[in-house]
Amino acid sequence: MDKKLKVVFASHTFIGGPFVVGSHHLAREMTNLGHEVLHISTPITPFHYLSSNNEINTLRKKISREVSRISSAEIGNIPINYVPFSLLPWKIARTFYRQFGINFMVNPVSIPSMRKHLKQLSFLQPDILFIDQPTFLGIESFISPKVTVYRATDLYKEMTGDPMISKVEEEVIKGADGIVGTSEPVVEYLKTINRTLPNLLIENGVDFEHFATSGSEPEEYKNIPFPRAVYVGALDDRFDFAALESLAKHITNLQVVVIGPGDGRCERLSQQFTNIHILGPKPYSDLPSYLNHSQIALLPLSDHEANRGRSPMKLYEYAASGLPVIVKETPELQRREEKFTYMYKDPESLISVMNRLLNEVNQNKVNREEIQQSARSQSWKSKASQLLEFSLDLPKKVKRY
Repeated sequence: MDKKLKVVFASHTFIGGPFVVGSHHLAREMTNLGHEVLHISTPITPFHYLSSNNEINTLRKKISREVSRISSAEIGNIPINYVPFSLLPWKIARTFYRQFGINFMVNPVSIPSMRKHLKQLSFLQPDILFIDQPTFLGIESFISPKVTVYRATDLYKEMTGDPMISKVEEEVIKGADGIVGTSEPVVEYLKTINRTLPNLLIENGVDFEHFATSGSEPEEYKNIPFPRAVYVGALDDRFDFAALESLAKHITNLQVVVIGPGDGRCERLSQQFTNIHILGPKPYSDLPSYLNHSQIALLPLSDHEANRGRSPMKLYEYAASGLPVIVKETPELQRREEKFTYMYKDPESLISVMNRLLNEVNQNKVNREEIQQSARSQSWKSKASQLLEFSLDLPKKVKRY
């Protein structure tokens, strides 16, 4: 692909915070391929300024201020990270959208206007617009991409509990040239909205070299003996806290390490069980050391409906680190048939599966190099190339409905 493209991502998560998501990786890889990439994330609002002690909001405010000082001449080797400022968050803007059909989170009350910034950066007419966050509906009123792709990373209505999201997705898809989902359930859901649009399944990938390279053992691990089972990620309603408790209670020699921001539920469990170790969030750059110095990875999914459409990035990040993965069974993960996954259905089978895996670990039957090879083919570089090829091959005109 010789032509340099201008690519815009309208995403839900800003670059530089505690969570690294697929759009960040794709934006980076497309930049590495020589394209100019602008990554826009959910706007910051006056309501975020009220919680000035929140570290995430502090980062978002800093990024929001810095983008105004970037000129188009400075666009180069890294994606531009843009957090807009808006008067209204979606939770309030959705009421006006329901009544007037205008998304005031995006237009016209972003200050300074998104259009002004995109014009300043020469991104008003990009080659491709990827919309990952449906509440960016309305961005098409001031940006004129040659191709628009709606790339859904979750079953958003189930994940947010917001029934308005379905209506918003329908409107976004009306203006799209193609649809992409990160799991089969997501793709099938998108097809129920419009079966005439070209569609593509691209699962979340992995920064293989990053996770396959181990650093020294983290200092916190010095007092945590083997065997270590580690979880890295968010601790919200999609996480199975009961599974964590069951492991700690029934396999007392297993040391369960939990890394990520939470709401106190894991901390309360760690007060009951000495083999639960809560380490809090860690920089993305440090995660390989925590994974590579563990024996088992955990992916305990709750019965939350949103998990049906999950394409967990952790799955291949764990595998790139050479770890076998204990994971709650879902149709999507069953479909993939990855040999490094050890699936359980309920708390009873979780204990059985973990004991079986611990025996394999103790008998050196787990081949970490073989597990790593399973992840190598899932690189973000290959995903980015596949996504660009799909987008550029979309028909010039697609029949809307």
